[in-house]
Amino acid sequence: MKALFIILNDGSKIQAIAESLTRHGIHGGTVMDGQGLHEDFDFLGDDTTSTTSLLRMLSHGKPLKKILICVMQDDKVPAACDAVNEVVGDLNKERTGVLFTVPVEDTEGLTFF
Repeated sequence: MKALFIILNDGSKIQAIAESLTRHGIHGGTVMDGQGLHEDFDFLGDDTTSTTSLLRMLSHGKPLKKILICVMQDDKVPAACDAVNEVVGDLNKERTGVLFTVPVEDTEGLTFF
């Protein structure tokens, strides 16, 4: 099994990617918001542990990135990559996104295989 991670700079495309994955037979996953470390973080002060600092950090007017994680059988990875590329185009274009997989060895609670 593999965990497929998709990090999108344009989070508005996440719904279309989810629909494309479903059409390709890939179901389930988790979506999270994210923010880039170097380009998006412009701290206003050094109090990075407070809620105020977090809110200031997130209110810079920059859209949040979306992170999608899907666990799937190894043979589904090419279809998942195709599904993502159908929506976002060439991920090798700068500031588009990143897609990668990591092996998953031990699981509990995965009931959709």
